Amino acid sequence: LKERYIRWQGKRIALLTFSINLFFTIAIAAIGLIINNYEGSIFRDKLVFNYPLPKVILILLAISALIGTVALWSRLADFRLTTRTIDIRISLFKVKNNISNESKKQTSQSELETQLGCLKCVTNRLGKITWWLFFLQATLVLLGILILVFSL
Repeated sequence: LKERYIRWQGKRIALLTFSINLFFTIAIAAIGLIINNYEGSIFRDKLVFNYPLPKVILILLAISALIGTVALWSRLADFRLTTRTIDIRISLFKVKNNISNESKKQTSQSELETQLGCLKCVTNRLGKITWWLFFLQATLVLLGILILVFSL
């Protein structure tokens, strides 16, 4: 059962990363399309909330691309801290079981448990931040594309 959970968790992580990259790519491609056709007749005299249509969409998509970049940075930081958590768990196991540790610095069990608690808290928050950024990124891309499609 645990192996199945680990397998599906790995798939979920890969799919989230793929989805963030997909929405980022769509945003950049749409930005390129708008920039190439900015002066064309396709956008002439089109307004959204009394602002030129291409500017509104460019702003939405640029913010989405920026949020996607921050989401990827958050994922990388989460992965980095997760590997640190694993290192601390290994050290904690060695300390609890009186196994010699090759580490230069000897750390007490309470220090390791404190570090582990802090890292768990930070990685939990980074995970939640990543998901919120992903939802915001996807919403902005979809909103920009919908405004573009229904305004043309």
